[in-house]
Amino acid sequence: MTSLLSRGWARVTRPVRDDSGFSLIESVIALLIATVAFTALAAGTMSAIRGTLTGRQSQQAADFMGRKIEELRLVDFGGLANLSTDSSLATDGAIGPCPSGGGSCVDPGNGSPERLVTDPGGAVGVHAYDVAGTVSNRTTFHVKVYVTAPNWAQRNYYRRLTVVISWQDGMRTRTRSDSTIVTYTQRGLPLPVYKLTPVGATSLSVNLSAQVVYGFSVTNQGAPDRFNLSVADTYTTGSAASTWDSSFSSGWLWYRDDGNGAYGPEDHDSPSDVVVDTNADGIIDTDKIDPNGSAKFWIVRQVASSAGAVGGVNTTVTATSVAQPAATGAVKTLPFATTVVNGVVTATPTPTGTSTPTPSPTPVADCTAATVTGAASTGYTLRAYTLHNIAAGTDSAAQQSLAMAITSPYTTTLHQYSTDVMANQPGRVLLPGGTAFPGGATDPTKVADWRFPVGAKAYSGSPAVNLWVAAPSGGSLSAASLTAYVYKYTKQGSSYSETPLATIPLTVSSFTCSGFQKVGGSAAMTTVPTNGNDALGPNDWMGVRIVNSGATSVRIAYDVLSVYPAALTLPEN
Repeated sequence: MTSLLSRGWARVTRPVRDDSGFSLIESVIALLIATVAFTALAAGTMSAIRGTLTGRQSQQAADFMGRKIEELRLVDFGGLANLSTDSSLATDGAIGPCPSGGGSCVDPGNGSPERLVTDPGGAVGVHAYDVAGTVSNRTTFHVKVYVTAPNWAQRNYYRRLTVVISWQDGMRTRTRSDSTIVTYTQRGLPLPVYKLTPVGATSLSVNLSAQVVYGFSVTNQGAPDRFNLSVADTYTTGSAASTWDSSFSSGWLWYRDDGNGAYGPEDHDSPSDVVVDTNADGIIDTDKIDPNGSAKFWIVRQVASSAGAVGGVNTTVTATSVAQPAATGAVKTLPFATTVVNGVVTATPTPTGTSTPTPSPTPVADCTAATVTGAASTGYTLRAYTLHNIAAGTDSAAQQSLAMAITSPYTTTLHQYSTDVMANQPGRVLLPGGTAFPGGATDPTKVADWRFPVGAKAYSGSPAVNLWVAAPSGGSLSAASLTAYVYKYTKQGSSYSETPLATIPLTVSSFTCSGFQKVGGSAAMTTVPTNGNDALGPNDWMGVRIVNSGATSVRIAYDVLSVYPAALTLPEN
């Protein structure tokens, strides 16, 4: 028994002599294969991580650019500029002299350098800065912001806003850019745009007991609106009360034209012909006039039969926008003149045609004069802003607000800028009767107004105004009396206020020129400080308003720099 157990135990504990399993070489090969597989997996994982990081950085760059563009699009147009005192502009290698000279240019990414717009009150305070830290997920983004003037006509009403952003992706520098065009727009409701023009004669010479009829039309060139109507008389001679027939106790009678453009019985044969108050504000009005719509009206009054009616009456019809009565251009006036005589009224002969060719007009000669330059206080520099029409290069109606810029105008021909006042009159016609500033009338037939968004600048010294004056074609002008009002146009909340700074007389006491005669003037201005309540902010403007303060219609010329250089010169800092 003991022998059997011993042999069994020996069998169990005896070493196994089986050589099957992994050899050393096989193990090494297996480890090598595993290493290659895991290395490839790691490389793929790292590539995916790198691609995700690059995509995330690119998306962040786009977000930062979009955020900056939207931030600056909210800035008022006058303040959309690079800060002129930004020292980083001088060290930016992308900025260089403009190819045409005058100013600095930068390529916004379209291959064509554009003029960099700078201003002491520019909203882009520091054009080059970094975005880093937790807001950028530990990536440092280098941002540059440029405001440029596109190389187009009327570039003073457009800005290109460009944002360039770059960052380091490993050993590689990546760059993205984005840009947008910003245009000057009128914020809020559209301003009233309409014409008040005569239908037929604007002056009559009549006998006693005569009926006086004047016609006019209102043409709406803007948004739907209605216009309140009123009339006022002033008397040049005679008694005011005795001029008109007392049976017309209600004053002038108002009728709507029936459509034939001439006053007759059909214009007052029914109650619907009478002009009434259609919106219950207590004032008669035109009723609603849609865009490009027009309506004609007649005012009628009877002259008294007594000799006391002899004399002259100046009648003014006034139209006022109901939608925006206090807005620029909301009020327009139209003058009529009546002369009552006791005797024979001599009618103006009607011109008759002729087959004889009209000879060419004799060329007129313009009369030049020395340019008035003004004066700047110590530390200030005189800077000229050229005066030109917004619709440069075309004829246009008289415009109340015009362009003033440091660049030259683009027009080479003096166009007709008052086609709605006096047709075929090159230049701008200003009718007499302009009132003082501030608070005076802004009727574009009597006032020419220029403004420019100068931003946060200071002024001290004497500004100067230079332009050209002439008589309307076919008329005479013994003297010209204009007044230029230099003023600041400052933002207050959502509106602007006008503050006069200087009053400059522009007079020609003896007008003998056959063409346009140059006239200039200068006067000391109220100092505009660099800070405080009276300072200009980045969204503020400077302007000059020309008013015909004389008694005769005058044409003014500007916009053609090579022939009629006209400018407002300001002592700036």
